[in-house]
Amino acid sequence: MEQVDIKFQYTEKEYVKAVRKYLLVTDTIKKLDLVLAIIGVPCTLVYFFLSSYNWFSILLLVCAVLFTGFIGLQYLYAPVLTFRKTPKFKEEYHLTFTADGILFETATIHSELKWDAYTAFWESEDCYYLVQEEHVYTILPKRAFGGDAEKLAFERMAEVGTEYTKRKI
Repeated sequence: MEQVDIKFQYTEKEYVKAVRKYLLVTDTIKKLDLVLAIIGVPCTLVYFFLSSYNWFSILLLVCAVLFTGFIGLQYLYAPVLTFRKTPKFKEEYHLTFTADGILFETATIHSELKWDAYTAFWESEDCYYLVQEEHVYTILPKRAFGGDAEKLAFERMAEVGTEYTKRKI
């Protein structure tokens, strides 16, 4: 039976980058939201000063600031805070993949999951995502794999085991 073993510890930078990618791919945050957040406040400030501070310009400015703050919190701050406040992300992970499922082991976690617990398998430039449901997913850094042969073996197991075939993101 084919088996792939990996060990890794998340870095804050890779975790945050992967979560931000997930937020954009799943349209939790749309790219248009980011553009509007970046240009919205400066544009409404210009309107505010040019409109002689009328009530509509004040309301528009407040809405723009709130929208930008919400997007900023969700996209920029929340992934960093989640990583820093969640002890399991600082532990070393040892995962064993077989055709039957996945064995997760850390200092505080020991669990076995069947492949059918996951509904999707995605691949990005730096990592793999095993998605269980919306906002419930496992990030696997590609650097944890020993080489192309291990990556290929893992990909075959994940593609067979999950509901959907691999999606490049």
